[in-house]
Amino acid sequence: LPISACPSPLGAPWRGASHRVAVAAAQLPAVSCYLCRTMVATSESASKVNEIAERLAGSRWASLAAILIVALVCILPGFSTMPPIDGDEPGYAVAAREMVATGDYSTSRLQTDDAEWRPRGAYWIESLVIAIAGGDPPIWVYRVPSLIAGVGAALLTWWLAIAFGPPRMALIAGLFVAASGVVGLQARLA
Repeated sequence: LPISACPSPLGAPWRGASHRVAVAAAQLPAVSCYLCRTMVATSESASKVNEIAERLAGSRWASLAAILIVALVCILPGFSTMPPIDGDEPGYAVAAREMVATGDYSTSRLQTDDAEWRPRGAYWIESLVIAIAGGDPPIWVYRVPSLIAGVGAALLTWWLAIAFGPPRMALIAGLFVAASGVVGLQARLA
């Protein structure tokens, strides 16, 4: 059928949003034009997505699990296989390794120079991970604290947003942080 023969009460689809609302509301079983069929299918898909989002937001544990899964899916690809990409990443790893080797946790050194360009707490956390891993671990072991911090940032965003708005808003905020490219990049650096 031609577009002008669309069975919706408002007629042709070029009338805009009111046409989409009428088609979706009427749920016409024999919608003939392509645009109307697409709008009805989109409306049904959107309602399913809304239902899933409401179900996830309705449970704190489901929200936490969804944010954790999204964060890990976005951060873990390449986590253990990616070589050091930042110019400072190998320096941080070497300085933390030297802290463990010398046993001097009050001064951070990069070979013979002072490496005081980063807060000592970061070196201490990496040193703890190195001490647990033992030996000469690969670079991904040095990245574990950053991974934990990236996932923690997404979960903390959700927890803080719960205080200021509805659970669905908090879920969306946590998912945005979990899927953020900047958080993903920083969580992959030592």
